[in-house]
Amino acid sequence: MLTIIIDPRRLVDLEWLHKKIDALTRYALESPQAKDADELIMLAGEPERLSLKRRQKDGIPINLNTWQELLTAAESVSIDPAELNSLLN
Repeated sequence: MLTIIIDPRRLVDLEWLHKKIDALTRYALESPQAKDADELIMLAGEPERLSLKRRQKDGIPINLNTWQELLTAAESVSIDPAELNSLLN
């Protein structure tokens, strides 16, 4: 893997760079949304932060097939599946 690290302070004034980044961010967020778009305009990382908040509040969704596999795995190491099912409530 090739990694190139650039110190922006060697290229431009940091205050100027921060202003440019803020302006670009505002431009992106204030852009008109496409008519067929289902979700709001977001910046990189925002979907993940929203998902984290939702999962912290509501828990992590697990489909039934995966839950059954977890119960089977638990039973294979002598954990009572009923004990795990009690965690759901």
